[in-house]
Amino acid sequence: MNILFSLTLINAFLLVGGKRIDYVIWLVALQGFLLALISTVFGFQTGNNFLYAGAFLVLVVKGLIVPTALFYIVRKIKVPKEIDLVFRPNILFLIAAGLVLLSYWVVSPEILPSDLAAKIGLPVALSLLLIGLLIMVTRKLALSQLIGLLVMENGLYMAAMTATHGMPLMIELGVFFDLLVAVLIMGLFLFHIDKTFGSINTDKLTSLKG
Repeated sequence: MNILFSLTLINAFLLVGGKRIDYVIWLVALQGFLLALISTVFGFQTGNNFLYAGAFLVLVVKGLIVPTALFYIVRKIKVPKEIDLVFRPNILFLIAAGLVLLSYWVVSPEILPSDLAAKIGLPVALSLLLIGLLIMVTRKLALSQLIGLLVMENGLYMAAMTATHGMPLMIELGVFFDLLVAVLIMGLFLFHIDKTFGSINTDKLTSLKG
């Protein structure tokens, strides 16, 4: 379990510094795969069958459907392969490292229950939430806002999974349905923005304000 949580954090760090849009989308798919593995292992440890169903949903939705939708949007809109960053990657890595340290300080293991998964998983979940927010505010491509939102949602899912030992299946189905609807709506917005303004670069869109 520790290895999977560590790999998830490494994946988040790579997302922070990623500049190629196809590379970033593959990392998002990999993060979904890691979450599915964590849910499977956690289900085996706790004996909660709902976690197996959650792992399957994560794998299908976050590991397959959402990345496929993102690649479709990139291909149709002809998104530039290189993502403009607000700061240089090494600065972003330092900020991300600070956010991880902050997460471990805020969610101190001493104040958590004796559950080992919660002690390890909740700081990682908070790290994903903050790193997702960092991705949203340090990218100049509107599609990156959706990617940051996905990372934040992954953090919320991990927090719920480790803190509650798995949510009821109907709640998980509702969450994943909401996620699919959000991706669909954001995709439609991006299509209309690109059609109207000829770009989804946030700097260019900001310059249109009167």
